[in-house]
Amino acid sequence: MLRQAGAAAGDQPGGWPEASYWQSVTLYRHGSGPLVRREVWAGHHSAGRLLDTRLSSAVIPLREGRFAGLGWDELYALPTESGALDSRLRATRLDGLRDSDTELFALVGDLLRESPAPPTLRKALWEVVARVPGVSLVGAVKDGTGRPGVAIERGEHGYVLDPTAGRLLEEYIGSSKPGGAGWRATYLEQGPAVSAPTANQTGPGPSPSKAS
Repeated sequence: MLRQAGAAAGDQPGGWPEASYWQSVTLYRHGSGPLVRREVWAGHHSAGRLLDTRLSSAVIPLREGRFAGLGWDELYALPTESGALDSRLRATRLDGLRDSDTELFALVGDLLRESPAPPTLRKALWEVVARVPGVSLVGAVKDGTGRPGVAIERGEHGYVLDPTAGRLLEEYIGSSKPGGAGWRATYLEQGPAVSAPTANQTGPGPSPSKAS
């Protein structure tokens, strides 16, 4: 199933090496706490912006986008052959705080969520996950917004993906059932944008321009 998801991800249009921003919209919840909307504009060569109602009612300035510690151009320099990618990530991106397989499983999510990773890299990332020992297939589920998907887990860390498009729909720590996780994030949309809102602006304000 993960290889199917990888193939589907690789077939998607796109590749955004020159985009100005990467805009992502997420809903997340800690335990039984309130559902929070998070919108982030990760900047390529400019400072980013964050709107997170749990943190502030104003737009928060960020540094240039980093994705699992990688800059935008470094992300595009990663190998897209899954064996080479697995080796590169294990050699350079793990912090040694947990066992390497646990870290690698988490790192794939770091590189997929709120990230301009091109389709070829997304394909390779799902293929990397398919080889991580201890990953189990939970089966068909619905995410927090009711979208159908398939859940996979390693320990208490799980992903819900759409295998027909290779898209990461949701991530959780704890139960795969909505409302049962210690932490859950549902990824609603992401894509390139040509502008971002002004920092410290109260509320969302005018929508920034999306790249065509």
